[in-house]
Amino acid sequence: MRSGPYSKTFPERAIAGLVTQGILRLDPDGSLWRLQKRKGDMLFRCTPKRIDFVDKKSGYWKVRASTAPMVMTAAQMARVVWQVHKGDIPDRLTVNHKDGNASNNALDNLELATHAEQHLHRFRVLKREPPTARINRLLKGFVQAATIALDQGDLGPLRKALEEAQKNPPRRPS
Repeated sequence: MRSGPYSKTFPERAIAGLVTQGILRLDPDGSLWRLQKRKGDMLFRCTPKRIDFVDKKSGYWKVRASTAPMVMTAAQMARVVWQVHKGDIPDRLTVNHKDGNASNNALDNLELATHAEQHLHRFRVLKREPPTARINRLLKGFVQAATIALDQGDLGPLRKALEEAQKNPPRRPS
């Protein structure tokens, strides 16, 4: 089952419930700590332990917690922070980091956004070039090289532009 903006399971809801029950503690910086352990149906106090972690693939902070006996739930920390402080995340919206730093899960750094708004925000805040701009620049270079080749009868500039494009092809943003 998928979690996120198209999910009907809302795993962050279950983890936020553990925070309100006092089993977990959410700090203002967005870190999550386990205060009690579950053994069967019983809860026992334990030494506080940080349970959120960085997902190496995405770079986002995530959490896995036991929400019921024999039930593990996983969610993104930004969504958990939003759920605890602001409530449910409306359908088709995501939680966006205002400063572009996926490690900064403080509430004042989070906002709701559509996927399109989040995509535009990534290019504006992180100063990444949209893939369409790079493709347009390559096309403009090809058109200029082709024009020169036709005017001068020399295919050298066009070959050079093609070789440059093969060395450094446009990529989709990560």
